[in-house]
Amino acid sequence: MYKRNPFLVLLSLLFLSIGCSDGQEGLKNPADTLPPPTRSGKQVFACLIDGKPFISDTTGLGKPSAFYSFSDGAYTLDIGGSKYRKQPGISVGIIADAVAALTETEYDLVTQGRGKFSAGYVLWGDGFPAPVGTRDKMPGKLIITRFDQDAQIISGTFEFILFSIDDSQIHVTDGRFDIIYKDQS
Repeated sequence: MYKRNPFLVLLSLLFLSIGCSDGQEGLKNPADTLPPPTRSGKQVFACLIDGKPFISDTTGLGKPSAFYSFSDGAYTLDIGGSKYRKQPGISVGIIADAVAALTETEYDLVTQGRGKFSAGYVLWGDGFPAPVGTRDKMPGKLIITRFDQDAQIISGTFEFILFSIDDSQIHVTDGRFDIIYKDQS
């Protein structure tokens, strides 16, 4: 049998208490800082952009918005949110141009165009905005979890990779939205 050194026991307990303290904020999942996914029209648009939380402003020009309209035999959808309070400003959006009626299902987010769903990102700063968008070669996902035309609520989740003109990438993950939309038909 061996004899325990009281100094080593105390030192071990000290290291254990430091390791178990609340000093582990850096180890938290960034998605845990986002509002939870909901389906009741809470006016939320949030995601992680390259692993960093993005939560749309709740008032002013940046507040989450969604528009759904019928024209010329097809539907148009626009969902998005922005952050203008800090510079540079950021806008993230999902659009569908001239598509069939929306349902609660999964859609591919590809290169913008008629009959397609796509996503984009604009960084507003000095000079003109630098837009980036989804592409056919690496489609993202949009999942509509609630589409209630009576209550005009649209909710869902999303993730995608955005490409800039020089092919650099921005990864958007853990996206969620829950918005009372405007019918502009």
